[in-house]
Amino acid sequence: MNFSDGYIGIDIGGTNLRGALLLADGSIASRFRQKTDISSGVASFLDRLTSELVQVMGDAAAAGVQVKGIGLGVPGLIGRDGLIHSSVNLQPLEELNLAGLMMERLSVPVVAANDANLNALGESLAGAGRGLDSLVVITIGTGLGSGLLLDGRLWSGTGGFAAEFGHTTVVPDGLPCPCGNRGCLEQYVSAAALSRHGGGLTPEVLAVRAAQGEPQASAAFEMLGYWLGTALAGLLNTLNLQGVVIGGGVAESFRLFEPSLRRTIEQRTFRQISQGVVIRQAMLGDDAGLVGAARYAAQVSG
Repeated sequence: MNFSDGYIGIDIGGTNLRGALLLADGSIASRFRQKTDISSGVASFLDRLTSELVQVMGDAAAAGVQVKGIGLGVPGLIGRDGLIHSSVNLQPLEELNLAGLMMERLSVPVVAANDANLNALGESLAGAGRGLDSLVVITIGTGLGSGLLLDGRLWSGTGGFAAEFGHTTVVPDGLPCPCGNRGCLEQYVSAAALSRHGGGLTPEVLAVRAAQGEPQASAAFEMLGYWLGTALAGLLNTLNLQGVVIGGGVAESFRLFEPSLRRTIEQRTFRQISQGVVIRQAMLGDDAGLVGAARYAAQVSG
């Protein structure tokens, strides 16, 4: 049998773990999903993940696909040394080299990176960021994640911890953030922040009411766009990026805060910079992290 190459991308969330097998042409051949659940211990979690991957790799081989690498997207700070230095939602995995442990079990190359970075890579290669060499991809959900690409490659910084855009200080001595700082962007641009701007209503209810022209709901999205635009203006003035891609659950209402976002960026950046930047809604949805993880594995393992 002649084998074609395939790569597995995995997105490890605080509640669910999702994975997909990508073929050489970029198409998704199969998917899998299970509960993350580390309550029974790390060893049990690794056993379940290993069992799932062995099954996926076996099914792939039977279909003529050889898995050449696996990419893991993990929420938190992942160093160049492979260690998970901090992960609020997956604390039992902290200080572990998850990729190294899985590589020992599976005997194929395994790499790990921050999940928001891999979302960015996915959108860059196969989504709204295609054709742009320099861009930031922002994911607005429970919090605010981001990934930065410069010259077509992920920029992770000296230690591997770059692009924590959600922890940019926008209000000195502002709202406290779980990271220990105050006034972080994430406290003003997230699902929780949108709800707070809108008097405690859920983002879904606010979106319906804003679409109907209800003033308080419209003002909540206006405020979110203002804070995001304020922070992005500083980033764009610094890096003169080609593009901004915005995804995540809150971005489903992109059109409701897009005018405020664009207006704020135009007001706070040099005209040559704001006129040269492309601002788009993300295209891949939940698949961005899976595609990015698989493509990252392909890049690293060669």
